[in-house]
Amino acid sequence: MQNSVNVDRKKWPGLVIDLHLGKASPETVSAESLSNVDARIWPKRACEVAFYLGTFDLEQGDRVEAKRHLEAAVNECPPSVIELGAARAELIRLQHAK
Repeated sequence: MQNSVNVDRKKWPGLVIDLHLGKASPETVSAESLSNVDARIWPKRACEVAFYLGTFDLEQGDRVEAKRHLEAAVNECPPSVIELGAARAELIRLQHAK
């Protein structure tokens, strides 16, 4: 939390920090993070948004929304994006935690 003051919240991924600080909703993160994004980076950003919303859902104990967001990340992520592997790992962890 202390280092969050050093991050420019007007740039990506500032809204993710605001989400964790309770200053932004998941809906706001999704809408604002994907609006006005260059078409070339949209797939990567959509992947990142879905992944970070999924991990936030896990932290909140919402396994249903976490699964939905993490599956969206797996479907959206370009192969080169690190969040793809992380989303797959979290889905496996969710499946085995039943």
